[in-house]
Amino acid sequence: MKIVIKSTYVKANEDVKAGDIVKLLDEGNYKNVEIQGKRKEVLQFQLELPNGEAKTYSMNVTTQKNLIEEWGDDSRIWVEKPLKVWIEKQLSFGKRINVLILTPEDWTNPTKEETGEEIPTVEDEEREPERDEPVPEEEQDYPS
Repeated sequence: MKIVIKSTYVKANEDVKAGDIVKLLDEGNYKNVEIQGKRKEVLQFQLELPNGEAKTYSMNVTTQKNLIEEWGDDSRIWVEKPLKVWIEKQLSFGKRINVLILTPEDWTNPTKEETGEEIPTVEDEEREPERDEPVPEEEQDYPS
């Protein structure tokens, strides 16, 4: 028989997948927890998973900002709202981990950009030289 260790906490790509719809079941509370030997205050909620099961979700700052942007800073208003799951890779404690980000159901990105401007990208061969790279002589401006 295969032994499965069940967690009471939501795990990205195990309990939820990108695009799933979930909802908060309570207004949350702050808990002082120890993470890798350091004490930290985290905001925790009961989250209803797509299968109807409820697990503890430690809400990251990105999700807090998203929900505040949409519905304000009273977490009682967030309860029972349909939320879309996003899973992003982030560096945490020296490791790249899957981070669960929640947004209102109709958002098309895991964060809402205020500027609406596109971030320019340039292919490597077309990029401007870095400051510590020499500028080719033909591209240097010499005083006339």
